[in-house]
Parts: sequence; C-alpha cells; structure tokens
Amino acid sequence: MKDNTTQFEHLLGVQGSHFKWVHLLIDNDTPTEVLQTLSIPNAIQDSLVAQETRPKCLNIEGGVFICLRAINFNQQAQPDDMVSLRIWMTKDMVISIDKQARSLRSISEINDAVNYGVVFKHPADWFHMLLEKISDKISDQIETLDIGLDLIEEQACLSMDDVHRQNAIDIRKKAAQMKRFIAPQRDALEVFSRSSEFINKTHRFKIKEQANNILRYLDSLEIIRERTVLIQDEYRHTTAERQSERMYVLSLVTAIFLPLSFLTGVFGMNVGGLPGIDNLHAFKILMITMSCIAVVIFLLMRYKKWF
Repeated sequence: MKDNTTQFEHLLGVQGSHFKWVHLLIDNDTPTEVLQTLSIPNAIQDSLVAQETRPKCLNIEGGVFICLRAINFNQQAQPDDMVSLRIWMTKDMVISIDKQARSLRSISEINDAVNYGVVFKHPADWFHMLLEKISDKISDQIETLDIGLDLIEEQACLSMDDVHRQNAIDIRKKAAQMKRFIAPQRDALEVFSRSSEFINKTHRFKIKEQANNILRYLDSLEIIRERTVLIQDEYRHTTAERQSERMYVLSLVTAIFLPLSFLTGVFGMNVGGLPGIDNLHAFKILMITMSCIAVVIFLLMRYKKWF
C-alpha cells in the first residue's frame, strides 16, 4: 500500500519472523478507507485520527493501540507543546501515525537507522528504540529547563527583578505542560508491559525501565516546579523588603519634618498677636531654631540606632 499519506514503509525482522512497519502522515480529513486497507480495527480508527489525544494504551483484537507524546522540534513550535504519536501494533505489523506538519524527529531517526541497516527482530524491539529516543529528548529538555533555572537563581542572587521572575514563570509553565502529558504516558507504558500478549519477559522489563525513567522525569519536573515557587517567593520577599525600606525612610523623614511642619503651621497663621511680627530678625531666629530641632531629632535617631 502506497499513497500520499504513507511517508515510508519497511519490512523488518529476521528470516522467518518478519513484520511490516508503515508510517503515515494524516490529517483530520484522511478518509477511513486508507486505514481500512491496513486492516486496522474499526474501533481504533477514530482514535488514530482524533483531534486531541492523551497518552493511553488499549489492548484490543489481538493488537495494541498506544498513544505517546514527544518533544516538539518542528519549526516555530514550543518544545513543551508535545507532539502526538499514535501506534497500532500487532505481532506482524506496526503502524505509526503522525499529524501533518507535526512530524516526530524520533520516527525519522529510526527510519534512518533502518536505512543504515539496523535490524529489529520483533515489533517490541522497534517500540523500545522509539521509547529510548523519545525518553532521551525529554531528558534533554528537562535538563535545559534545569540549566535555565540555575542561571535565574544565580542572577537572582545579584539582582531579583521582573525579568527573572517572568523567566521563572515561563519555565514553570513549560514544566507543567510537559508533566501534563508525561504522567499519563507512564501509565500507558505500564498497561502495555502488563497486558500485551505478544511481547516476552525481556521486552516487558525494557518497557518497565522506560516507565521508571518517566517517573524520574516527573520527579525532576516536580523539583523544577518547587524551585520556581521558591524563586517567586524570594521575589515577593525581596519586593516586600524594598517596599519596607522605602516606607521606613519615609517614616524617618516624616519624623524629622513633623515638628518643623508644626512650627511653620503655627507661625504661618494669619491672626493677630503672633510673636515676631514686628521683629526684623524673627525669621532668622525661627529658621535657626527649626534647624537645631532637626539636628537634635537626627542625632537622637542615630543614638537609638533607627538607621
């Protein structure tokens, strides 16, 4: 079978034990006839072309449908906007499906490996290599987030500002988006390793190891989330300290000028009988008195170690 939806097709395995791998690029308008020619059960066809999918695994009619998510390396795409990969697997066939314009780099790498002569004895061997490549790229992306957070923490020690805070928020959002898809992916692999009839104990062990890797990634993403929370708390604490310092300075200035304001208010009243109205030196005397009061208050604050 070869049409405009088929990106590539291989006959894999060893003598006496072959299986076919077909990779399709589809969209929402892909006719069901294309899938029916591949002997895909009707119950699975809708899941293969669904608009939105979450990682899951279904054992049905002697095969396994599994949906995975992987890092998005397509142009003008965010890595945390993870690509969906749908797979229908039996003991003699593997069908992998990408959406148009959202192709998966790991699939292309496996295709290159096949072209270079890598041999897969069993569909589960192909699946394990796919999981390894997806897992490695998830690990690299988490490490990138971790390094970015390290830089923010180092810079925040010198100067915590809105830019660092926004960068921390962006990292937290990316980690949350990745965790949203990775968590159910682990459950899907657990189901696959427990209930798939055509894989042996070695394959089950390898799949469980990949599920354990995902658990480790989830722990790393949770640590990243906690670190971003600490950075935001530090930002709020630093901002509150700055505001407190400014308010403290204003309070000190107010304390110095309050008695001076009182004197200017008293002597600025327009009523008869104010002292010094007829004294030419009254203004100078008042200014000297106010200066002395300000100096005394200042020295008293220093003595009390208010600043």
